[in-house]
Amino acid sequence: MKNSTKCLVAGALALGTPMIAQADSPHSFSANTALTTNYLFRGISQTDNNPAMQGGFDYAYETGGFADVYAGVWASNIEFQGMATDPASIEIDYYGGLTGEFNNGISWDVGGLYYHYPAQNEDAGGGDFDYWEAYGNLGYTFDAMYEPTVGVGFAYSPDFFGEDDEGIYVNGTLDLSLPYGIGLGFLLGYQDVEGDKTTPGGFDYSHYSISLSKDVSILNLSLSWNGGIDADDLPFTLIDEQLVLYRFPGMPPIGPVKGTQCKTPPRMPLTARGGSTTQAIGRINSMKLVTAIIKPFKLDDVREALSEIGVQGMTVTETKGFGRQKGHTELYRGAEYVVDFLPKMKLEVAIEDSKLDEVVEAITSASKTGKIGDGKIFVFNLEQTVRIRTGETGDAAL
Repeated sequence: MKNSTKCLVAGALALGTPMIAQADSPHSFSANTALTTNYLFRGISQTDNNPAMQGGFDYAYETGGFADVYAGVWASNIEFQGMATDPASIEIDYYGGLTGEFNNGISWDVGGLYYHYPAQNEDAGGGDFDYWEAYGNLGYTFDAMYEPTVGVGFAYSPDFFGEDDEGIYVNGTLDLSLPYGIGLGFLLGYQDVEGDKTTPGGFDYSHYSISLSKDVSILNLSLSWNGGIDADDLPFTLIDEQLVLYRFPGMPPIGPVKGTQCKTPPRMPLTARGGSTTQAIGRINSMKLVTAIIKPFKLDDVREALSEIGVQGMTVTETKGFGRQKGHTELYRGAEYVVDFLPKMKLEVAIEDSKLDEVVEAITSASKTGKIGDGKIFVFNLEQTVRIRTGETGDAAL
């Protein structure tokens, strides 16, 4: 049996704060708020197809080693039934985990997520709504046209929502960076619940999402088509076709969107909750411009060192400098001349903030001779980047 509805949903607004961190500190904090027309979780409306007010706080710690640490809390109003005896009215999620990248470029993320329903109405019947999931995700971006990024995710709960015994969720994603800064994302997910106290017979179903996203100032505009695929004997209404127009602030790179368009903590993986990584494209970008003044004969060494750590683009300018070397003296036709300005090379590289330490170390190691005149490195905050050919902005344009 196919249990479904069709609806058109448009309009949501969110505000957020960029990540806050002390200079040279590995600790960072961020916050976000959102107003969305519908809170979808893996193809199922959590607000009876009504709007939701949502927000969260996040913490991240960059260890400088194999894995970084993140943790956060997120909350939303919910409405499982459109009546006075609604079983619950608020959901609060707590999550944390580790994230990193292998040497071959495959990103990974593992962690745990606890779903808490503090205002559950016990008189409405059913099992305890609170439950937790462990999740893991892998992703890889290909160096090809439209920078295709593929991802797979897995989440497991030993006692799913409503004390329904084991629950397993798997999904796959494909995200593309189109011209003019537009992101195109595809998601296909599958949920299987064994069933016990709330739904004795258990259930399973699949859902999908196709989305377009575009930066609009500090916000991101996302338009997605969401639907459910044929399922047998579902104990609830599965969204069949839904068009969602959603705006939310960008956050740092690995943030999840709960369901399809609703949740934006910056570190927990998107795929853990059935979201698409495309929706994280519009984050508030954290970029740096690194300017290095080096000796001319060290240019090739520095270029090779940066290429080894994945930095491909750079701008090089022949220049002159006057510093602690104080110039030098030259002889021309028997006469002595003082040359105050010495030839130098100025190298400029625009990078993501997360690569700053690695880039500075590469330039320093490759250009250092141990003598006066080796040069200097300057680091500046980079507000925006635009790729002229495609219109891509932010990190996507680097």
